[in-house]
Amino acid sequence: MGRGVADETVNKIVLKSVNWVGDTIMTMPAIRAVRERYPAARITAIAPPWVAALLKINPDVDDVWEEDARKDWRAFARLARRIRAERFDLGISFPNSFASALLLWAGGVRRRVGYARDGRGLLLTDRVRVRPALLRTHEVHYHLHLLSALGGVPESPPPLTLQEDEQARANVDRVLEAEGITPQTPLIGLNACAFYGSAKRWPAQRFAAVGQRLTEALQGVALLACTLPERPMAQSVCNVIGARARNLAGRFNLVELVSVIRRVKIFVTNDTGAMHIAAALGVRTVAIFGPTNWVKTAPWSENAIVMRHAVPCAPCTLRHCPIDHRCMERVQVADVIAAIQQRWPELKV
Repeated sequence: MGRGVADETVNKIVLKSVNWVGDTIMTMPAIRAVRERYPAARITAIAPPWVAALLKINPDVDDVWEEDARKDWRAFARLARRIRAERFDLGISFPNSFASALLLWAGGVRRRVGYARDGRGLLLTDRVRVRPALLRTHEVHYHLHLLSALGGVPESPPPLTLQEDEQARANVDRVLEAEGITPQTPLIGLNACAFYGSAKRWPAQRFAAVGQRLTEALQGVALLACTLPERPMAQSVCNVIGARARNLAGRFNLVELVSVIRRVKIFVTNDTGAMHIAAALGVRTVAIFGPTNWVKTAPWSENAIVMRHAVPCAPCTLRHCPIDHRCMERVQVADVIAAIQQRWPELKV
């Protein structure tokens, strides 16, 4: 599976990142495995601006280059020239796209590793076959399997890792203090939003009902910290919970969101990038799944539970449900509360 290069010849590595927050986090065990295999190498990640911040706080990455968001041929050519000037020994394409493999080839990366799909095999020096069973595993395993081209996949996947940024933590502390929240206040994270589309959203009124129960049981405050366009939805949840809720939508950037989620005692969420952040931080996580494939993208954490209702049409991966949203509608508030009580009795919900 490729020509093979002795480990001691690999001094500079370039990683082409995937494009979404959750997907980026699910590559982190593979990135850690690359670091463990090449501890002395300098690792550079190339990522879209909206996920680059996560890689900048990853201790296994030395440099992060942000791609031009325009993604036109001029931007591609500039980036390829920059890669070529660095004379990388090894490149790994985490995305399956033709363009990501073409970038490593055009950049003159000596050894290029990626999955042999989408007609890009000739652009790679180390082509990893995609067996059908691999497509039925978790995305963490899928990304880790790329290391089979480098001498073998770790027997135990390395953990997800996210380091908190000190400045981000200080910014979050200031915002919470202004909201009347002290370091001793128990916090409950509610993520009723989902950028992907309405099909991934559990009904907002059910998030509110769960939030009411949790804030009363923990004598805490519910935080909703999604994006600014989702502020009205977050407000609808806060209106039901009342004084024990704070709508912080649009107040935090991605790195600050890491600090927010680290603070919460429990995080109830749709299938989103924030869900994967909570998993990486080891926070108690309740993940509500409907149209997406929970086998492939469930939170990678032993401190998480997945709530779902099996229906014949799921996973459909549609952004908007064309029928009655049964996959999400059949997940009841009582089901979520019962699952929390069983998994984390110490919360005394």
